[in-house]
Amino acid sequence: MASVFSAKIHTDLLHFDQDFDLFPQSEQDSSPLHFIWSDYDECCDYFRQKIKSDGDVAKLREQKLAEISHLKNIPVWIRKDSKLFTTHLFDIYESHLQQKTIFDYDATVPMDISFISPSGPFKKMAITDCLNIQNYQDFVFLSLLDNKLPSREFRLRLHSRLLFESGEQFQNTMLGSLCQVTSQGILLKVMANDFFYKIKETNQLRLLMNTQIFETTKESLTWNEVKNTAKNWPAHPLYTQNKNDAFLIDPKELQLAHRFDYGRTSEVYFFVSFKHLSNSNALMVKKIEKFLFEMKNCIKNTMTKKSA
Repeated sequence: MASVFSAKIHTDLLHFDQDFDLFPQSEQDSSPLHFIWSDYDECCDYFRQKIKSDGDVAKLREQKLAEISHLKNIPVWIRKDSKLFTTHLFDIYESHLQQKTIFDYDATVPMDISFISPSGPFKKMAITDCLNIQNYQDFVFLSLLDNKLPSREFRLRLHSRLLFESGEQFQNTMLGSLCQVTSQGILLKVMANDFFYKIKETNQLRLLMNTQIFETTKESLTWNEVKNTAKNWPAHPLYTQNKNDAFLIDPKELQLAHRFDYGRTSEVYFFVSFKHLSNSNALMVKKIEKFLFEMKNCIKNTMTKKSA
C-alpha cells in the first residue's frame, strides 16, 4: 500500500505538462477540475514519443535525471532497534516510489536519522519526512517516461465537498470530498474519526451528489474549452442536500485506497466502484461515465491538435 506521503503526492501532484505546454495550468487555477498527463496512459505514450522527436522535451528529461542523480551523493544513517543502517537519499526515493520497505521498516514510523555522520547527531523522524515533494515528483516524472511505473487508465482530479449520511435512519451526517473520477469508480475521502465511527460501524451509508454539473461541459471539444466552462462552476460543484440525488453504499464494499498515519493526517481515502453505485442509482452513474468519456475525447483532441 502507498504511504501517506505517496497519497499526498498523488493527490496534489504538480502539473509537469506546464513544461510541455500541452495542458498548461497555473498554481493560481481555482477550478475544481484538473487533468494531469500522468493520469492517462495515452498521454504517457505521447510524451515518450516527444522525447524521441522533440529536443526540448529530451533536454528536460536529461535535466531532471541529472538533478536526482545528485541524491546518490547524500548519505543517510538510520538507527533503529540498536541497529545502524547506511543508505543514500536516491535509494530512499526509489524504494518509496516502488513501495518497498527501507531495511524492513515502515517508512511512516519515526526513527533516529542523521544526514551528518554515523555517530550523529540523530533526529527522530519518519523516513517519509526526508522526502522533498519536488524531488519525488521528478522521480515520478522520469519513472513514467522510462516505463518504470505502470501507466494509469484515464482519470480526472475533481475536488468537491460532499455530504455523507449513515445510520439506520441516516441520522449521522458528515462532510467528505470527492478526489478523483476514474474509469472504474470514484475516490473519496473523509475524516478518520468519521470513517471509523460513523461509516465502518454502520450497515448503511448514503452519499449525496449533484451530477447535473457534468452536463455543462458536453459541448466542449478541447480541454481548454472544458476548463473555461469549469471556471464558472461553484467551489464545490457536486455538493447537494437533495435526498433524490443519492447513492446507497454498503460500507463493506469500500476499498481503502491509502494507508495513513494519525501523526501525519486525519483523513482516510477510499474507493467505490461504479458497479456498486449502479445498484442504487444507475442513472447518476451513467451521467458520470458519460462525462468521463467526453473528457477523454477532449484530451485526445487536444493531443491531436498539438501534434498536427
